[in-house]
Amino acid sequence: MKKILLMILSCAAASLFSFVAEAQDTESIRKGEFSIQLGGHRSGRLEYPENTVAAIEAFSKAWPTALVEVDVQTTADGRVILLHDLNVDGVTNGTGVAMMMNFETLRTLDAGWHFTHDKKSYPYRDQGIVIPTLQEALAAAPNHPFLIEMKDGKGLGRATAKAIRELGAENRCYVASVNPVILAEFKETAPEIATCYDVLDAAEALTALREGAWESYRPKHEMLVLSSALREEMELSWEELRCFQRRGVLLCFFTVNRKEEMEYLLAHEVDCILTDYPSRLAALLGYD
Repeated sequence: MKKILLMILSCAAASLFSFVAEAQDTESIRKGEFSIQLGGHRSGRLEYPENTVAAIEAFSKAWPTALVEVDVQTTADGRVILLHDLNVDGVTNGTGVAMMMNFETLRTLDAGWHFTHDKKSYPYRDQGIVIPTLQEALAAAPNHPFLIEMKDGKGLGRATAKAIRELGAENRCYVASVNPVILAEFKETAPEIATCYDVLDAAEALTALREGAWESYRPKHEMLVLSSALREEMELSWEELRCFQRRGVLLCFFTVNRKEEMEYLLAHEVDCILTDYPSRLAALLGYD
């Protein structure tokens, strides 16, 4: 148990995470209501300006019902916005820590400022692209499932739950956080919405699997998400991962950008792949 827990905690510290999401209706996803095999990491961040409505609209138009992955945090005045980094410097023409800024100030920034395909041209600058709210993101792709990673900010768990409910998106969201406190806050607020394992719950599942208690262990959630590097570091065999799948747990890998790795994972029948290059994966899946 101690060895497994230490491995998971060290991976989390390196911003690698594994978690399981509890779906409201897994069978509807498997049967095609949603097609989560293609997942856009940060809404396809190397093809579109990440975590923006422009990206989500383009992604959802190209691949109806595919999975949109986004990151959220709260502003100083409690609004839930899409942003991966704690500061705005990397994606906007502004500077500062988002959770210390008011929403009105953040909306004046150009969220397409740094996006480029060739480091020479910046096609999304001055196009009115702003940091969106979670409600705006969900409304931009109303027929798509979302994987929402909660980053940081006061009251983020409660605020995220409220935003999802406002859009009536409870049955199409998977919500994750590597912060157990934020995740517990969300779960307490909205137990009906799919949630994701924190590192402690993941340790419990792996301990049950590896110490002969799997038959009596009841999986708490329904989607396991990990990277290839994390799978290797934790020495997770494909047979162990099949154990999760046989119990109805969906298997998802992040962040997969090389064609060879995509092909390898598809050959192993994973349920979802998160990528910065959705067009590349779509071509392999025959979507184009």
